[in-house]
Amino acid sequence: MKDNDHEKTFTGGARLTLDWPVSAKLSGRSVPLVLLSDYDHEQYQDVEGEGPAFEMARSRNTSAMSLGFTVAETSPRFPILDETWSPSSPHEAPPCEGALGIYNTGTRARLYWTCRDCGSPFQITFDRLEWPKEGTPAERASETYCSCLHCGSVIEARHKAEFNRAAQWLHEAPDGTPVPIEDGPRDTPTLSYWLHGPAAALASWERIVTRYLSAMEVFDRTGNEKSLQGVTNLDLGLPYRPRGMSNSAKITEQTLRDNATDHEWQVAPLGTSFILVSVDVQNGRFVVQVHAHLSNG
Repeated sequence: MKDNDHEKTFTGGARLTLDWPVSAKLSGRSVPLVLLSDYDHEQYQDVEGEGPAFEMARSRNTSAMSLGFTVAETSPRFPILDETWSPSSPHEAPPCEGALGIYNTGTRARLYWTCRDCGSPFQITFDRLEWPKEGTPAERASETYCSCLHCGSVIEARHKAEFNRAAQWLHEAPDGTPVPIEDGPRDTPTLSYWLHGPAAALASWERIVTRYLSAMEVFDRTGNEKSLQGVTNLDLGLPYRPRGMSNSAKITEQTLRDNATDHEWQVAPLGTSFILVSVDVQNGRFVVQVHAHLSNG
C-alpha cells in the first residue's frame, strides 16, 4: 500500500499517481486513465524533445483498449497562428497550438442554450453579451445581459443557471451540422468540447465584463495588451488575437474588392483625411507611391 504526496493505493485496488510531464513519467508503463491538467502550459507541448504530452499519454493506455482514456483540460493560452483564418465549419476553432489544436481534430462540441420564446438553440458566447456604453467598468458590467441570436429575446444574468441546466452539447456531424452525440458526430477517436467563458457555472457575467472593460481601459491608455490577453484566455475562454494582427487580418483581397471605389485617376477620393507619399530610392530612379487615407466617418 502506498500513501504519500504523489502516490495513493485504494482499498479496491485502484492506484493514483500525481506526476509531472517528463519522459520518464509518460513512457514505459500502462496507465488506463491519464488526466492532463492546465494543458496549454509550454511544458506539455514538447516533452524533452519527444513530442506533445497528449500523444505520449495516449500511448500509455493503449493496452486498456476501449477502457483507456486520456483527458486534457485547460484555458486556451496560445495565440492564433493565421491572421487570415476564417472557420470552414460552425464549430471549428482558430489554428492554435495546444488544446485547441487537439479540439479541432475531435468532434468539436459546443454548448447550446434554447431560447424560451422562439425555441431556437444558440451558443452563449462573449459577443452575445451586451452592456451600457456609459459608466465605470463595474457599473456597466452590473447591467450585462444577452439576447437570443434568432429572435432577440433578452436573457438576464440571473437566468444563467436555469439555461445551463437545460443546455445541450452539440457536436459537428461529418457535413459540419451541429448534432447531439447520439446522432453521429465526425468520425474521430477524440471527443472534444469547448466551453466559452460566459457559460461557465462559476464565472458571473458581471465579473467577466468588468475584467474585460478594465483591461480595455489599460490597453487604450498604455497600449499594453497583457491584461487583455489574460482576460481573453482565462475569462472568455478564447485564444488571443494580438491587436496588430486583428487590424492586418482585415486587409484581405475580398476586403479590398468590397471597398474599391470608382473615382478619377490621380484625384483623391471624397472623404480623404490625409495623403501619404512614400519614396524608395533605387539605382538610377525614384519609386513613388501615394496613398489617400479616408476618414472613419
